[in-house]
Amino acid sequence: MPENFYQWFLLPALNRSDVSRRLGDKRTLELFFPGASPSFLDRTASIWSYKGEAINDAHALELIATRESENGFVVKKPDSARGEDVSFFSGKDRREILDIARSCDDICIQFAVRQCSCLDELHPPSINTVRLLTLAFANEVRFLGGFLRVGRGGKKVDNLHAGGILVHLDPESGHASEYGIDLDLNAYRVHPDTGKLFHSLHIAGWQELCNQVIAFHSSVPEAGFVGWDMAVDDDRFWLLECNTTHPALQLHQYFNPPLFGPVLPDLFEYVTGRRYVMR
Repeated sequence: MPENFYQWFLLPALNRSDVSRRLGDKRTLELFFPGASPSFLDRTASIWSYKGEAINDAHALELIATRESENGFVVKKPDSARGEDVSFFSGKDRREILDIARSCDDICIQFAVRQCSCLDELHPPSINTVRLLTLAFANEVRFLGGFLRVGRGGKKVDNLHAGGILVHLDPESGHASEYGIDLDLNAYRVHPDTGKLFHSLHIAGWQELCNQVIAFHSSVPEAGFVGWDMAVDDDRFWLLECNTTHPALQLHQYFNPPLFGPVLPDLFEYVTGRRYVMR
């Protein structure tokens, strides 16, 4: 699918701006998907919220000061993207967290999660996440594909625009492809920092992970496209972000064409009112 048709016509038609903003806001993760996210505290227009209830500043600061988190904390802006506006803190840095909390009207605070050993070995400084793309259309949620994002150069984020590497994952098995690519389409057979082979990687519980994001999307069918950023722990999956403004369709098409298959004519007709004929 041409990128201009996707960005200018299809995405706006399937992801209305109000739905996209609401679902893509990191502060709504616990509201839409209870227990799936490591988010535990957020702030909107200088008002704190904890477990869906408004709390005062003193209570919020007490939660930050006393919350147990073995791996530290992550503070994000609600609309952060591309690895920007994300700060990481150890459990000892609570004073710095408090300083940021006092200075920002809108933030989301998550406790930092762990990742399984096979992903940690690729690049330990970053949580290396799996991006999965789903489509809700014609009363059905379809899984379109997924890829792994791996950090590089000691950075704590794995985003492509922050220097990360993308590795295609087989949609049926969750096995990694032989090569990963960076933003400039340079190919890597091994991770440039750790020397770990990408092809040897397999995401454990792959089918369960795919089923989980399909279930997530089934609960919010008003959004057409959603890119799910999932962290893989040894015993569970964590939902870190929902991407509705830029679900990275072009990257999925690069790795796994044809992405839409038989549903493409219906999508085209839905947007244009004309029937697309596949020859």
